[in-house]
Amino acid sequence: MRDLHELLETAKGDPPPARYGVDDIVAAGRRRRRRMVTGQIGGAAGLVAVAATTAILLTGGSVVLSPRPPVVAPRPATGPPPVAIPPLTFMFDGYRVGKLQVLPPQTVTTSYQSTWIVSGRGDGIRYVGTLTLYRPGVPVPTVFTTGTGVMVNGRPGFANERAQDRNGVVNGSGSFAIYDTSIRVPTLAWQYVPGGWAVINGVVEYPHDAGRRLTADDELAIAERFGLGSPSRARMPFRARYLPDGWQVVAVTGRGFNAEDVRSVTVIYAPPSAAGTDRVRHFTDTGDGPAVVMYIGERDAPPPDAPKKKSTCGSLYQGDVLRCSWAIPRSHHYVNVHDPSGTLSKEELIRIGEGLVFGNLDKPSTWREVP
Repeated sequence: MRDLHELLETAKGDPPPARYGVDDIVAAGRRRRRRMVTGQIGGAAGLVAVAATTAILLTGGSVVLSPRPPVVAPRPATGPPPVAIPPLTFMFDGYRVGKLQVLPPQTVTTSYQSTWIVSGRGDGIRYVGTLTLYRPGVPVPTVFTTGTGVMVNGRPGFANERAQDRNGVVNGSGSFAIYDTSIRVPTLAWQYVPGGWAVINGVVEYPHDAGRRLTADDELAIAERFGLGSPSRARMPFRARYLPDGWQVVAVTGRGFNAEDVRSVTVIYAPPSAAGTDRVRHFTDTGDGPAVVMYIGERDAPPPDAPKKKSTCGSLYQGDVLRCSWAIPRSHHYVNVHDPSGTLSKEELIRIGEGLVFGNLDKPSTWREVP
């Protein structure tokens, strides 16, 4: 991925009436061979919120402990200082391990950041796993902290095998498929710094790829090669002139519209939560409370028989929440705004969407850092 540069936001006036509505979003999704970008890269790591876990390692019912030190007078700790991982800040780069490639992280939240692990190149690329990095102090979902005790670069962890998560994928024909949960995949969780957990979670998109899934050795090699890089604050290509009082950025997915990126950007705002940043929260369903999700994607040319005038707001399917969309002036993109919890009214969504001021979407180097 190319490096990000400094910000230079270009203002614009109020957007014109929408020329692309909900139908265009559906059509674009069917034509594009891209997985749904929902900010849930972490699999079960992104679906489970848990209480704090202990640091005692259990394996086969036994407790793995260091030899008991002699009794001496207390003295100050001499270990390395705690590692600071700011929220909404990318903290590692992509890297390669043999035929496997860990992509640069694309999703970052107040409690974790995630990326895909792939194999192959070009049209033969396969998504075979995810790497999720939790900020120190954020408890890793307990589904990962069982199994065989392992050591990764001198730090404790757990290797496990479990049924893969029931996540969605858009296949080559444009239809929506569900991962086969009968397929078992390896997982590996380890402490990359004291109190900070990382998780590698295997993924098999299609049953015919089950024979080429990640192995436990693959995951251990990826973990052993992992290292923190230079901090890079998440950026977004707009500023919001209106939001409900006190709402703030809680998650960003996407770093540009280039081939090496996810080719979309999602920014989620939400009110402050008493849960704080030590709870894994995604704001993609009602469980995490109200939020506003702003998804920016590339427009496809409408078919010749498409209606000339479309409504700004609507639902994608029966029972779906209300979604409002606009074509972004001076670009080939659109923005879709919705609240997964269904709390915000149509009027509120329109006010938020029409208050967005976009910069140059084609130049991520000009985007502003998240506040």
